[in-house]
Amino acid sequence: MSNQKPNLRDADVDRLGKALLTLAGELWAVKDRQKILEAVLEEALKDKGLAVAELVDKHQPDNELAAALANDRQAYINSLLKSLEGD
Repeated sequence: MSNQKPNLRDADVDRLGKALLTLAGELWAVKDRQKILEAVLEEALKDKGLAVAELVDKHQPDNELAAALANDRQAYINSLLKSLEGD
């Protein structure tokens, strides 16, 4: 057994736990919304025989959407990092 002290203090573990919960909550919200959106689109487009999930997988965003996604991604990362820093 090593006599090394743990690298994380209690406050660090609390912040890490908070960040993990933030991440899990955000992920679930996205997954939930995506499933609902795909179901709505499948229903709306069923008479046209379009496979929405396949169209989404193949879609290539234009420059405007790519920039918006990059901005949203950075805001999300900043939110997670803020959780790690503490209040």
